[in-house]
Amino acid sequence: MRLLVIILLLVNLPAFSQHSSKLGRFAVEYEEGCAPVTVHIIRQDTFGDITLQYEYESGLLETTDTAYTYYTPGVYQIVQYLGEDITPKSDTLTFEVVESPEPDFTIFQCTENQVSIEITDPLYDYFRIKFTNSDSVIYTPGDAPPQFDYGANTGTVSVKGYYANTYPTCAELNTSFNLQPFSATSFNSFTLAEGCIDSLFIQLDGENYNPLYQYRIESSDDQENYSIVYQGQILDNSPFYNIGNQDISDSLCIRITTLNACDQSTVFSEIICQSFDYNLSLSSSFATYSGEQILLKTGTILGTVQVERKSGNSNYADLVEISSDYLDNTPSQFRLSSYRLTRTDTCGYVSEPVEISAPFLSIKDKLFRENIIYLDLEPPANDLGDFDEYLLLYDKDSTETQVLPFESDFRLPPGLGEIIHMRGYYFYPDDSIHVYSNSIVMEYEVKVFVPSAFTPNNDGRNDALELFGLPTEEFEISIYDRWGNVIHQTNVNPVWDGKVDNDRIDEGSYLYRLRFKLETGELKTQVGTFTLLRK
Repeated sequence: MRLLVIILLLVNLPAFSQHSSKLGRFAVEYEEGCAPVTVHIIRQDTFGDITLQYEYESGLLETTDTAYTYYTPGVYQIVQYLGEDITPKSDTLTFEVVESPEPDFTIFQCTENQVSIEITDPLYDYFRIKFTNSDSVIYTPGDAPPQFDYGANTGTVSVKGYYANTYPTCAELNTSFNLQPFSATSFNSFTLAEGCIDSLFIQLDGENYNPLYQYRIESSDDQENYSIVYQGQILDNSPFYNIGNQDISDSLCIRITTLNACDQSTVFSEIICQSFDYNLSLSSSFATYSGEQILLKTGTILGTVQVERKSGNSNYADLVEISSDYLDNTPSQFRLSSYRLTRTDTCGYVSEPVEISAPFLSIKDKLFRENIIYLDLEPPANDLGDFDEYLLLYDKDSTETQVLPFESDFRLPPGLGEIIHMRGYYFYPDDSIHVYSNSIVMEYEVKVFVPSAFTPNNDGRNDALELFGLPTEEFEISIYDRWGNVIHQTNVNPVWDGKVDNDRIDEGSYLYRLRFKLETGELKTQVGTFTLLRK
């Protein structure tokens, strides 16, 4: 079905008014024309049959020819000279020759036989769009895009541009095309690039982009609300599009929709979502200990970040310029290190600085025999939001660990060996981020539990002195009476029934000396007293 009003070529083109000279003695059809253009002199005087000559360009000889062709754009003075004694003897008009660029337009496919023409040319005042020898339309910018059904999958479009009050000599562009059945585009992934002042660009990776399809590119950072980034044709397999300033520190979704260009209905739609560690504003940056070094987590930076550091109460000093995460060798394990980050984008725009620091753990005091410690934990500096605060304890090989809610004073737990490592540990649930403090090392006083009393009276309760918590099977216990004599000694059985040579010993207080080996092979000695009761 034909979608256009059929008109004869050149019919309904805007009418023109002649362009007259200053004195009104002659005229040309229009005041300008596209190069090359031929002007024709129209006499408007009443002088009769007198000699008239014309100068069309400065420096050329006068001629009686009333037609002249201009090939070069510019502003020209056409001068008419009279051969009779008439005052004044000359008259002039100004004629402009302009460039003649080919019209800028795009053909979009609507169906297998139908197209829509989008005129994007900003120069011409109106256009004649010709679909066949007898089907054409005059298009003025602002009108709805013309549509045409060829009844076949091939066709030719001719577009000619016109300026108002201008010779119709401007360029005409003819384009032939083959329409293909719609097929989905292979859209694999996309990457990010940075523009100026926190603006972002996406680069699409794909293939089979059809230059006659109209595509709509949209972006979303929540997989629900999409914003249009671009609508039009795609001529490159890796095109760039500006998506503005979006928070994509977590993820970004791109939707490519293939449209029916005539009614804007969806033909195909594809979505790809990707996660990024990308932070334009540095607002999600943080610092965490990694071993004995401090890791500055900035994410991928497409500009540069100037890092300044201070230790304790000193002033900030330049440290390094980075473009991604950075691992810093701290100047001191005993003072808090703070960092100031200033980002410069690829256009030289400098952002406001951001200050970050890792948490810092220190010991205030310790009661060694009771294994009680008093801690001070400086929270991290960052903008990550709410956190949970813990204390991480682990042995020297990190094979045994315990995680406890942080308290400033607590008793060291057994089971981690004599050397216990500790770190402050912060968890940010909104972002699932873990941040660690420096490590401090504590010595755990390994003590074997020896009851302070026992009652060997065969009542089935507390009838023997038993050693609890021996770290290995290698031990020796010696028991002394009040005069210092050894009355019992063994390295086999950690249980004593209160007898010596099968004779019950008297009630009273006794001294013991216990020697035992640790898992490390170190020999420890523990001395104490207990009471033997018969009742």
